Amino acid sequence: MSCHDDPTAFLCHPDVLIIDPDDSVAVALRQLDPSYRIEVPQGSVTLLDTILPGHKFALKDIQEGETVIKYGHSIGIAVKTIQRGELVHTHNLTSNLEDQSYYYHSPRSSHLRSSESQTFQGYRRNNGSVGIRNDIWIIPTVGCIAQCIYATEEFLEYSKKVGNDLATPMPKYNFAGVKPGQSWCLSG
Repeated sequence: MSCHDDPTAFLCHPDVLIIDPDDSVAVALRQLDPSYRIEVPQGSVTLLDTILPGHKFALKDIQEGETVIKYGHSIGIAVKTIQRGELVHTHNLTSNLEDQSYYYHSPRSSHLRSSESQTFQGYRRNNGSVGIRNDIWIIPTVGCIAQCIYATEEFLEYSKKVGNDLATPMPKYNFAGVKPGQSWCLSG
């Protein structure tokens, strides 16, 4: 994992990635051990926990009920006070979508560079609309609190039919199998 070729990174450090100046968390690019210290625009941060690659830690003290910001956007609400340098994960962060039946995104201008040429690899359909030959992936920015699927019997039957059996336990991999009614999000 590296951010050195990423022009959107606010802070590109060999160990840490901060995308936006408003971020209250940073992402570890490698395992960082307790007592690791880093100087960031938000000040000096000394880690209190082991932070695994891809996981978040607090850049400032975050009070219970306060919005947590990553990539310049809210990723959830602190369920308890989070100290500067502490791991930010499911034990102290929850989605702010829990009591909502909808999600409303309020985009704001960004410091990202725009390209002079605005093209994409696509094709024009007979009716004049356009299509693309690429896959579109929807990737949650916060896997630890995201619900990617709600398993129904129909979903599990379909996934088995197409060769991705999620219902059958695999003890070899410590996988109990997905049951109808469970919510799952798999991340690496």
